[in-house]
Amino acid sequence: MTFPEPGLFCLDDGTPDTRLFPVEHFARAYRSIMLLGARTGKLTYGDPRGSLALRQAISKMLNVDRGLATTADNICLTRGSQMAIYVTAKALIHSGDTAVVEELTYPPAREVFRSMGASVLRIRLTELGPDLDQFEATCRRHPVRLVYLTPHHHFPTTRLLRADQRLRLLALAEQFGFSILEDDYDHEFHFQRQPLLPLASIDPSKVVYIGSLSKLLSPHLRIGYLAAPANVIERAAREIMIIDRQGDQIAEAAVAELIESGELRRHARKALSIYTRRRDRLALLLEKEIGAAVNFRPPDGGLAFWLTFGDLRHLDRLEERAPSIGMKLLPSRSFSGTADGPRGLRVGFAGLNDAELGEAVKRLKSGIGVT
Repeated sequence: MTFPEPGLFCLDDGTPDTRLFPVEHFARAYRSIMLLGARTGKLTYGDPRGSLALRQAISKMLNVDRGLATTADNICLTRGSQMAIYVTAKALIHSGDTAVVEELTYPPAREVFRSMGASVLRIRLTELGPDLDQFEATCRRHPVRLVYLTPHHHFPTTRLLRADQRLRLLALAEQFGFSILEDDYDHEFHFQRQPLLPLASIDPSKVVYIGSLSKLLSPHLRIGYLAAPANVIERAAREIMIIDRQGDQIAEAAVAELIESGELRRHARKALSIYTRRRDRLALLLEKEIGAAVNFRPPDGGLAFWLTFGDLRHLDRLEERAPSIGMKLLPSRSFSGTADGPRGLRVGFAGLNDAELGEAVKRLKSGIGVT
């Protein structure tokens, strides 16, 4: 993960443009709820699962838009998707258990499982997606407890997990008794066609579904959620009581108001239109300025590109030169977590306007050293 630093041009892994945040609508809702809470004496401790209003709103959104079958009792709010990964892992795995991730994956999730003493194994990636034959063989050799996946927009490559692979994964979960942690971190942003429904819509008994409003609104709100059977939600809530007690219930209620009023949906449509243009703009710039040095496919969805290099010396040169050209990048080896694993560069585009996209590509070209 990258963090902005003074004087450095930071290429993130796909964060939204917070300049688009519907601040007036949110501030109006926040102020109204705060005043009402003060007058009625409700600014006190609440449910560790989060605001009932927002849990109900998210449940309705998941049922209508993503094919899930939930109630508010199947929803637990967290401070972002990372906390959702953490409390789910605490609820489902123990030291000595086996967790499985893909060969390239979201590094903080992998580290959560390791921090809990789990043995973390990897699924090899092919051109068509995860190697499920290898994964099945792994399940026969090891008592797999949990599998972490980002099937909607694979992190970091952005690929969509095919329907046949989804069905086979669920069949393997039934056969071998493991749970699937489905991280759908930016579901709202799909550019080419209607996305496939989540794994959790097919078999919610095998899947814990994680989402976030950080990519849609702002990471500063720190609102994520998990959807799962009620017994898993209860265990997650107990973990929250230990580490955090509860989130910002005023902010949660304000976001619920944005959902119920339709403002969140309007904001999503506006943001999708802007991000589609920025995706296309970055694709043109990359092809024009660096096309010979990098391989990429404009993502069908999500807020980042995945760049690979036919000659890894170009990538080595870019990472070595990054500080001197005023850039900050995600380390290419972080996605595999090994010295010899597959490498590439994940480049977020949503938070950059046209001028900033031009500057990003200019610096990338300078760092790679192409003419």
